[in-house]
Amino acid sequence: MEKLCVKIPFVEGSSFDAPAILEEMNAWIQKDVLPGTLVDVADYTHMVDGPGIVLVAYEYMVSVDHQDGVSGLRVAWRLGGGESLLSRLSEVFKVLSIAASRFEEKLGLSLNLSALEASCLDRLHPFDGEALRSALEEKLGTSATVKGEREARRLPGIEVALAQPLELSALC
Repeated sequence: MEKLCVKIPFVEGSSFDAPAILEEMNAWIQKDVLPGTLVDVADYTHMVDGPGIVLVAYEYMVSVDHQDGVSGLRVAWRLGGGESLLSRLSEVFKVLSIAASRFEEKLGLSLNLSALEASCLDRLHPFDGEALRSALEEKLGTSATVKGEREARRLPGIEVALAQPLELSALC
């Protein structure tokens, strides 16, 4: 898998203030809060099932989206290379941890840390859901139950229920 994406849902019933999210993400660029080369923030909330609000970095994208009826914080790692799936997951969870803590601290948005969605943003390379589940278990230190693979019209991925809630700060 060359391109990897992880989305953790927000706690059900969370309310979203798009202007506040935009302001917060722009502050991340100004204050260099996240690793990598931060480029821009874009608002796609006008698109039904779209990517929501997106912070674009050279290496990845962070978004607050509502795709498939599930609101969540998504990190999509775009750069391939020689790194392993486990090292790529480490980078994704590092960004997720920082973004999640900022959203909770500044905007009161909390994540449901008992579930996540992981997907492959690349149809050119074969998707291996079992390898992804296994890597997630190793990285997270808890068992992961695959609730199901994604339907064919969507990008390949798995929806995962975790035996124990994540501690994002421990994943950095």
